[in-house]
Amino acid sequence: MHIDGLLQLMRREALKVMGEHRTASLAYVKSYDPNTYTAKVILQPWGIESGWLPIGALAVGDGWGIYAPPSAGTAARPGDQVTVVYVDGEPAFISHRIFFGGDPLTVPSGEVWVVHESGSFIKLTNDGALALADANNNTVVLNTSGVTITGPAAINIVSTAAVNVQAPTLTVSGNLTVAGNITAANIAVSGAATGGLAVEGGLSVAGATAMTGALAVSGAVTIGTEAAPGNLIVNGTISDSSGSVGTL
Repeated sequence: MHIDGLLQLMRREALKVMGEHRTASLAYVKSYDPNTYTAKVILQPWGIESGWLPIGALAVGDGWGIYAPPSAGTAARPGDQVTVVYVDGEPAFISHRIFFGGDPLTVPSGEVWVVHESGSFIKLTNDGALALADANNNTVVLNTSGVTITGPAAINIVSTAAVNVQAPTLTVSGNLTVAGNITAANIAVSGAATGGLAVEGGLSVAGATAMTGALAVSGAVTIGTEAAPGNLIVNGTISDSSGSVGTL
C-alpha cells in the first residue's frame, strides 16, 4: 500500500475511535458532486478526507427543494467551512456552512437575504418590502409605495394571452408606440397646439372624442359607425393634404 494511503487509513481509524465521543466537527469542502448533491470534506483538526457526504438543505423533495451547493477549495482559496454531523462515530452528513475568511454582509435582525456572488439578490426586509435584483441592475421593489420595476435596458412583457391593466390612471412619461389597434369608448386628448395627437394611419373612434390641442392624421378618419354615425365638432380650422382650409 502506498504510504499516503496507509496514513489516510490510520487517520480514519483514529478518527473513528475519536468520533465515538464526538457529535460534530468543522471541515473544509474539498469537492462537490452536483449529480448526487454530496461533497467530500477535509475534517478538522485532523486533516482527514471524508467520503461523499449528503448536504443538508432547508427544504427537500423528489425533484424540488432549496439548493445552495457549497464551493469547493481551489489553489486560490479554501473550500467553504461546514459543520459535519457524526452518527455512530462516522461522519454522516453536512449540516450547514459557517462564514469564515471574510466579513459577512451586515443584515439587520429579522430580515432574510439571499445574495449571490454575482450581486443578484432577494431581500425580505423588516418594513415588509420585497426587493429583487440581478447583476445587470434590473430591480423589482414591492413596498408601501407600490411596485417599481427599474432597468438600464429594455423591459419586455411577453404573453401568449391578453395582458390586462386595471387602474384609475395610466401615465406614460415619454413616447408611446403601439403596433396594432387602440380601442376605447371615449378618448380625451389634452395638449398644446404644438403637441396634441398625431396619428399615422387611420383613426377610428366609436364614442365621444374630446381634444384640446393639435390633431394630425395621415390617413382616413372615421367617426362612429354606419349603424351609429358620430359627430365631429371642431372649434378652429381643418386643412387637408392639398392645403385646402375650411372653417367650422
